Amino acid sequence: MNNIKLLVFSVFMLTFMSCQDEYIPKPIGNFRIDIPEYSYVPFHHPNIPYSFDVADYVIVKRQMHKDSNWVNIEYSPYKATLFITYHDMDTTLASYIEDCHDLAYKHTPKATNIIPEPIVRSENKVYGLMYFIEGNEAASPLNFYLTDSVNYFLRGALYFNTEPRNDSLQPVIKAIEKDVIQLVNTFKYKNLTPLK
Repeated sequence: MNNIKLLVFSVFMLTFMSCQDEYIPKPIGNFRIDIPEYSYVPFHHPNIPYSFDVADYVIVKRQMHKDSNWVNIEYSPYKATLFITYHDMDTTLASYIEDCHDLAYKHTPKATNIIPEPIVRSENKVYGLMYFIEGNEAASPLNFYLTDSVNYFLRGALYFNTEPRNDSLQPVIKAIEKDVIQLVNTFKYKNLTPLK
């Protein structure tokens, strides 16, 4: 009889102990980001001295402050904005380039790498530099500037209105990089005549 009690108690204890699942936390995941198919359309404004192509789903807003030639290109689905600032040059080109360089390299503490790539479109007098800023916590993954070296200086910087998590935003960053390359390749300053 004692053996049966011991056997029943052992089976009960084994059953009870086997029902205790060890808790294993699930890793934090990120939402899947699908980039829609889109095409490019020209951006022209009668009072802005430049034009370029943009993705057909973005919103281009003119900034209304001291310099009305500044625009924001809003990527609403991704909470991202490409800020475009424009200046008629009133000082040396070197000072504008240095300011742009300093702004791009302010991201160094959070960046793992900053890759500058030259922009040369001699036929349209468009020169510049694009800064690809790598690093999961870098606030701006992309900065660039365009100039004819004499008359104008345009700067662009991409920012997200979210906490920087550039590893999970990588599909969006790559799509916007492609859009910026399209902007650069189609950029025209309205008052300049292309070289022949």
